[in-house]
Amino acid sequence: MAHDDLRQHLLRQSSPPVTTPMEALRLMTRLVTESDELRMQTLRGETDPDAVAGHHRRLAYVLVHLAEQHPEFREEADAALARWSDADNAAISAAVDGRTVR
Repeated sequence: MAHDDLRQHLLRQSSPPVTTPMEALRLMTRLVTESDELRMQTLRGETDPDAVAGHHRRLAYVLVHLAEQHPEFREEADAALARWSDADNAAISAAVDGRTVR
């Protein structure tokens, strides 16, 4: 999907809500913890491409919704969409190659 299609896909979703900056901040704090956990798994040699793609999707979701209310976050939202697309492609490739969780 092109980034505009990905953006529209995320904007059609409304749960969890991101209607205020405080809701976005609450979700971002959860994503920071999740990111730390993914880094620790990587350091242990464990890789779950689906988990990484899911993390990037959730991050893109928050930033896309935030950018709708505050356009100054559009650049960050676009970058998050690109990372989600890349991570999703990597997860698909890993599944095809039989390289899911190691």
